[in-house]
Amino acid sequence: MLYLEEKGIEPIQGATTYWCINKILKMDNLKVFDKKIVKQKKSSSKKIYLPITAENIEEQHRLVEESANYGKEGLIIREVLNAYPKHDDLNTIAMKIAVIDVTNSTHLSQYKSQLSLYDLAKVILDIPAFDVRWQQVILNL
Repeated sequence: MLYLEEKGIEPIQGATTYWCINKILKMDNLKVFDKKIVKQKKSSSKKIYLPITAENIEEQHRLVEESANYGKEGLIIREVLNAYPKHDDLNTIAMKIAVIDVTNSTHLSQYKSQLSLYDLAKVILDIPAFDVRWQQVILNL
């Protein structure tokens, strides 16, 4: 609370630790002027996307493999997928999803109420001839 008071923010009556931490974390997006909090305007920058071409995909793949963090993660994913090539067991599929989720920081657990690891693994398990279809995808890369 002392930090908030030093920044000119008066904590509410009965403020919990959670309230104080949340207020401090939100301060990155706020500016304090004369004890009034004014939201900063977000800059509107137009995003530029690469066209989806074989050359761009190959170039981005090369950059990812060469990167210090994603290249190593890709090796882990490849090793797990090669060690467990079949998609005929719910637990194995769930393990693969979890490895990809952790190594790519996709944070599926944030959406657990909407789509659980079990549900996602079950969808893949229930796809008819998944392994045959997957092999066709791999061969066509």
